[in-house]
Amino acid sequence: DLKQNYINKKYKNQISSDILEYINIISPSNYTIVKNSILNLITKCDLTINSESLFVDILYPIAIEQTKYQPLYAKLFKDLDKYYNKKDKIKSIIRTQLMKFCKSNFKKIKICIDNINSIVNDINFIAELINVQMVSKKVGLQCLNHLLSRFNQYNDDEKLKNKNEEKYLYLQCFIN
Repeated sequence: DLKQNYINKKYKNQISSDILEYINIISPSNYTIVKNSILNLITKCDLTINSESLFVDILYPIAIEQTKYQPLYAKLFKDLDKYYNKKDKIKSIIRTQLMKFCKSNFKKIKICIDNINSIVNDINFIAELINVQMVSKKVGLQCLNHLLSRFNQYNDDEKLKNKNEEKYLYLQCFIN
């Protein structure tokens, strides 16, 4: 059993590494090739790995950090979601995992001055997911409301406003 756990962990690390490798080379010009490579990789994975969840766990944080590629990452989530809906004719595993990750991530985000960029990036990515219809407007707005209600409770508005006026105003627009 210990040996099997070791093998599974090693396999999971290899799959993670492969997914990261593909994500790091994605661009508009090679999107289809990379998407198909990721699909093949996820499809070949042993079911004990839960590769769909692993994919979300890897891609979501990258999508938050690399704002330039957020439209591409949102499209990738959508295309993988379509694939699983077609293949399994069940509620998408990718969409479910994505919503679980968002919920968990929003609970963990510390609302403070140092995290304002991350909060804005999260908002932008949720907007991209809504834009490609990966999540419905209703679900996307619920996610945003959850995050922004926490931001609105932040008690040091003046520090936050002075630190980054533009992003502060951006967040205030969402809240009001």
